[in-house]
Amino acid sequence: MVNFFLVFVLFQLEILPQKKCYDPGEVFFVKTQDEKIVVRDVSIGPIMVEKGFKLFLVASDLFEKETKLHLPDTKKEIILKICKKEFPVKKYYFPKELVDLSPQDLERVNAEKEKFDRIWNTVTPTSYFDGSFLIPVTGTIKYNFGERRFINDEERSPHTGIDIYAEEGTPVMASGRGIVVFAGETFFGGNSLIIDHGQGIYTMYFHLKGMFVKEGEMVENGKIIGSVGKTGRATGPHLHWGVRIGGARADPVFLLEAFEKFGIKR
Repeated sequence: MVNFFLVFVLFQLEILPQKKCYDPGEVFFVKTQDEKIVVRDVSIGPIMVEKGFKLFLVASDLFEKETKLHLPDTKKEIILKICKKEFPVKKYYFPKELVDLSPQDLERVNAEKEKFDRIWNTVTPTSYFDGSFLIPVTGTIKYNFGERRFINDEERSPHTGIDIYAEEGTPVMASGRGIVVFAGETFFGGNSLIIDHGQGIYTMYFHLKGMFVKEGEMVENGKIIGSVGKTGRATGPHLHWGVRIGGARADPVFLLEAFEKFGIKR
């Protein structure tokens, strides 16, 4: 177990919140004088600098047992334990053609996954952070991050975002300032947008009816970027809102709670 007292005193490192273990997908802050930190072999910079200290946004991944943080300047490695957590089970039923993919559809799905993986592994060295993140749409939130999903009675990958249910056409906002790095139609996500907030932080918006921004466009926190729909593999109108931080599949609820709890503002 990490001796946090020694960490604070010797290495001028603070982790917010300080816990014995972190939930899968939990978002937390690392405050240090190091210029960079390395997580999952990816080097990321701070989202802001305050009084000589750098503030980094980090998350534990849904599938990790521990999160390792390497501090290049102080040449130290911190290992954070991830708590064991049982997620609820949900069964979904879709038309056979959306589940048993044709060779052409499978090729498309794999190509889309490769494209998204390249995005998650790209760290823009600029932070577009402007103070906080917000819920992108007004609706009923389903807290289903990590939910174990059975599709047509076969277990599939767990849910890596949260679903927000609202009437079709309800405006969807950018949850934070950033650059649109993907705007297009995908097999599972339907009309989809991804925003790069810098320093390895991404938010995604799936199943949209309309998309009102284009790739390469800078959007401000709260800008209307689309509308709620039911495109792709969806049983009804809702927004799938997902977050990636340093490559980790993070829970969007933890992202909001982290900023609210610690009052982080630029």
